[in-house]
Amino acid sequence: MENCKLLLLDLDGTLLHSDKTISQRTLKVLCKCRKKGILIGVYFHIF
Repeated sequence: MENCKLLLLDLDGTLLHSDKTISQRTLKVLCKCRKKGILIGVYFHIF
């Protein structure tokens, strides 16, 4: 993952729990990614 520049995450079921919270583990990993210069984006799709 050395060349990773961007992470795109789906909100429901991927980034967020059913109660719409983010786990501490996920938050720590996202913070580490940002410190390495990786951009983080979210997306969603509607059927």
